[in-house]
Amino acid sequence: MDNQEKLKVLQDYFQSEFPGSEIESRYEPREKVHEYRILCGGKTHRAIVLETFLNACEAEQIPTALKEFTLAEHLREMGETTVVVTMEGLKLEGD
Repeated sequence: MDNQEKLKVLQDYFQSEFPGSEIESRYEPREKVHEYRILCGGKTHRAIVLETFLNACEAEQIPTALKEFTLAEHLREMGETTVVVTMEGLKLEGD
């Protein structure tokens, strides 16, 4: 499975959890992270997905892992605070 398929799975996950939202994504090669901005009802949620997380998961495992981590719930609860997806789970940017 290549990263394009995994990135599509991530995009689909965010779209399903935040229907009608605009989802922006970009890759930061120096940090090896994929940054997502979810523009939802006047709010902006930010998630950073580490490349190590993507490399360790098969595409079909990603939605299950994100649901187990409760990523969407954390994004809604944290407002504009950036949530980082790591192999171990979630953390807040700067922690």
